[in-house]
Amino acid sequence: MIYKITLPQLVDNKKKYNASDIEIDHVGYFIGTTLSYRYDGLDANDLKEFGLVLEDKKTINLQDKTVYRFPKLNLPRQKFELLKEKYNCKVIRNKEKAEILIVSPKYVNSLVKTNYHRSRDLNQYFKLLTSLKQSDLLSECAVNKFNDFFQDPEKFIPGSRIDVCFSYAGYHSTKGVIEAKREDIVHKWKEDINKNLLPSANDLRDVVIESESDFEQWLFLQDNSRTIILDEDVMNLTNEGLAIIPNDEYNTIHSMLTSTDQETRSLCVEMIANCNVNESFDVVATLFYWHYDWFKNSNNWNTVNVKALRQALKEFGGVNHENHSIYQYNQFISKMINRGKLTKFVFENTRKRLYTKLINQMVGPGSEMWTVKEIDLTLRPEEFNKIKFNETE
Repeated sequence: MIYKITLPQLVDNKKKYNASDIEIDHVGYFIGTTLSYRYDGLDANDLKEFGLVLEDKKTINLQDKTVYRFPKLNLPRQKFELLKEKYNCKVIRNKEKAEILIVSPKYVNSLVKTNYHRSRDLNQYFKLLTSLKQSDLLSECAVNKFNDFFQDPEKFIPGSRIDVCFSYAGYHSTKGVIEAKREDIVHKWKEDINKNLLPSANDLRDVVIESESDFEQWLFLQDNSRTIILDEDVMNLTNEGLAIIPNDEYNTIHSMLTSTDQETRSLCVEMIANCNVNESFDVVATLFYWHYDWFKNSNNWNTVNVKALRQALKEFGGVNHENHSIYQYNQFISKMINRGKLTKFVFENTRKRLYTKLINQMVGPGSEMWTVKEIDLTLRPEEFNKIKFNETE
């Protein structure tokens, strides 16, 4: 549990907190912490850290199993039908009786939220209350209100965490003596509890489940006796046996995708959506990153299969990436490295685009004075060493 305790700003005509100043609210159920810049939600690694035991994708066995599909899966029913036929598995509606549960980070993210503040354990919070009391900033009725709350088993659950929030003076407001005293106490308290923590700990924020029903779902998923599989791992199973787009087909696919004929574009998008995305990732991600608007301007953009493709490639889309900014090239290479998909094809294709689209007029064939050969453009050694070459290359 997390409880939020809010205290207002102290002004000079208000020397200490009274019981009526104290607001105590139940925030929700504490799950763990994540970095504050993780605005895009939890991923598979977070789920494992928060206690969900996920089946290793190498040991997934759907043969003759009963399966329950949680909502918000990146797994079209049409594609799952292929697995039902192949493995003789059956989808059932009772999750309690299912042998396998399929869940997605998207579904878990619908259960949780990230608080801007970070809560503290009760011992740390008592240190702050003690400092406020010793500095005569808590009235007797305020102390009694805290004691009554913490000692009432119907209101407070032992072991819960506290998120303390203070109202502060505005930027242009004059700070009184009492308020400055209170701020100094809070500042020293934070310094004391953070002194043994790594600097990155200051960026941690609480992950909370607000409703009891959502928390029950979370507890259900945390049961170690259940077999839980990520939708993306099941999606990879559906890709097995699907066509792989080889690197040497890139130019042909590119011509179809950027055709002025919408039917041709739509046919191309459908073909990509039905390929083995994982094995064709360097080609497909390159097209999706640099030609996102062409994908979007097809007549099957909102079909089930294409939505699944969009989900698989979401970090590569969403905007029209301009050719005339080095940032876009750097970001693409970085994203491919993060996915473990920086191949020789990706490196050479991106280098060619950089050479012809961005620096051509400065030092390429279009330059009036300067010249650099395309082959002389390369990544820094530490990045170049991350390229995954085929055994024959």
